[in-house]
Amino acid sequence: MILVADDLGTDWVGAYGETPGLPTATPRIDALAEQGLLFRTAWAYPVCSTARAALLTGNHAYRNGLGMAINGELPDEQVPASALGLPELLAAGGADYRTVALGKWHLGPPGERTSMHATTALGFDQHQGAYANLSDYYDWIKVVAGSTVTSHDYATTDTADDAVWFIS
Repeated sequence: MILVADDLGTDWVGAYGETPGLPTATPRIDALAEQGLLFRTAWAYPVCSTARAALLTGNHAYRNGLGMAINGELPDEQVPASALGLPELLAAGGADYRTVALGKWHLGPPGERTSMHATTALGFDQHQGAYANLSDYYDWIKVVAGSTVTSHDYATTDTADDAVWFIS
């Protein structure tokens, strides 16, 4: 499992122990860290779209075309269709993985039909969540099985519920 948490620094995750005395109650993340990898030396992009694109393609922003958060002003603001995604690499290795992108995608232009297929183009079996950035966490457009619905559930809780559903 790869967990991407936007705007969450290591100083707010208990497993890193970087902020003694501050409230860093993250028992679930800490448990995952105990069972997996905990990166101590890493570099990340300061905005969500760029960081997510780099993680999923293995390419820096100047190679994957996303040097800033997608705001819908440029028509080519998206991960190129030719990009090789992490799920495709896992599949090419011969292992039997199920892959799902949950939560905010924000790697393609909002509202365009091409973004509806962007997750499968990068090799994910499916996507559940928002394709664009959220302006309201209680009233947002969610994609489920290729169809859009309006969700009134708190977006973070909805994504967590989807993750529990997926790993169950």
